[in-house]
Formats: sequence, structure tokens, C-alpha cells
Amino acid sequence: MAAEMTKKHLEEKLDDMKKRLQGNEEKLAVYERRSGSIVVAQNTDDSISREQQLDAEIAEIRCAFLLSCCFALTRSPSVRSAIKATEVELEKAKEYVQQYQDISKANEEALSDLSGTFDDYKASTEAQVALHEVL
Repeated sequence: MAAEMTKKHLEEKLDDMKKRLQGNEEKLAVYERRSGSIVVAQNTDDSISREQQLDAEIAEIRCAFLLSCCFALTRSPSVRSAIKATEVELEKAKEYVQQYQDISKANEEALSDLSGTFDDYKASTEAQVALHEVL
């Protein structure tokens, strides 16, 4: 139940961040169009370097935005507690997996012993039947 609530909360935050990112990308597109008209007036060599500068600025803005989002998420007490709760659930799940593996191994060993016992019983019974047939 807590994991579902955490997942829902994180999905809502992710959707919010996606909307903010889309808004920032739209703003960036507007800035690119504005600077594009200025670049057209300049010569070709300057437009290439200006384009490279804009690409670098875009990369920096995106990186800064993603870092701030990650930082904000990890700083949130509710997210930190949700992460901690999820880690605890994961550890419990790992313990359950180990328990089931141990049970499975014990069952395999018991089945092997039972099969051996059955084979011994079958051989003994066949020997007794053969002995009675001879007499």
C-alpha cells in the first residue's frame, strides 16, 4: 500500500517535471527564434559559432534543470521516507526469496530421498516376487 502511494506520488512529481521541462523547452524555442533572426544578419562564420554557443547553453540549461529536479526530489522528506520504506520492503522481499529458495532446496532433497526409498522398495519387492515365483 505504501509502495503504491509512493509510486503514485513520484509519478505525479514526474508528470509535473515533464510539464515544467516542456514549458522550458517552449521558452527556449522562443529564445532560439529571436536569436535566429539576429544570427541571420551576421556572416556565416559567426552564425556557426553562435549556433554552437546556443547548443551549449541549451545543454547547460537542461542539465541544470535536471539536476535541480533531482536535488529537489531527494531533498523532499516525503520522497526520502518513501525511498527508505521501499528499501525496507526490498530487504524483506529478498529475505522471503531466500526463505523460499531454502524451502525449495529442502523439498528437492526430500523428493530425492523419497525416490531413493521407493527405488529400494521396488527392487526389494521385485526380488521377493521373483523368489516366490521360483519356489
